[in-house]
Amino acid sequence: GYIIFQTTAKLGAGRQPAGRFLIKRALRIYPAYWIWTSTLLLMWLAGLALKSHHYSPAFIAGSYLLVPVAREDGSVHPLLDQGWTLSFEMYFYLVMSVILALGWRQRNPAWLLAPFLLLGLAGLLPVVPASVRSVISSPMVIEFMLGMALGWLFAKFSPAQPYTSTLKTGLLIGSVTLWVVAGLHGEVRGTGMDRLLIYGLPSAMLVAFALLVRPPVLGGPLVWLG
Repeated sequence: GYIIFQTTAKLGAGRQPAGRFLIKRALRIYPAYWIWTSTLLLMWLAGLALKSHHYSPAFIAGSYLLVPVAREDGSVHPLLDQGWTLSFEMYFYLVMSVILALGWRQRNPAWLLAPFLLLGLAGLLPVVPASVRSVISSPMVIEFMLGMALGWLFAKFSPAQPYTSTLKTGLLIGSVTLWVVAGLHGEVRGTGMDRLLIYGLPSAMLVAFALLVRPPVLGGPLVWLG
């Protein structure tokens, strides 16, 4: 969320900037993803992989488009299993392109976060397929929103110097503490609220800490690596 907030900072409002943004993001994701999905599909058709699975044409089409479609066992993962993260990524890009088209990017954060909240609530309606709900109403969307909120806060406000050191210390201790709790908790499976608490919140705190650290501290090779 923070990265998307920063990379769209200089984009104008309207359909053309939104369209260019979406096309660039799609070209960044789909070509390589289609290559590996096609490779796995051919292996499945040849009986060399995934022999116990049976995929419908609708599921295969959804996999290529990164549209969430449930498998026969009820799980919502595309043919290429790792592609489920890209379904979330494309969802974020689609909503962000609408925000850009409507000119809401330059307004206060409520205009940035409201579409995600409204879609998340709409996803809870019974008429919405469970596969779609698993993305638009997932707590993982809140993690994305936290990143956008951090981007807006650090763009608009600068912590008073006397409090910066205390804030950095608090964020570092808090995030490390939560990571220790996460280690004791064990691996979190799925995208439920426990993932937000165990992974999302400490990650947001670490990002906030990194934004408060002066560049020289993270200089040299670390800056070059991004």
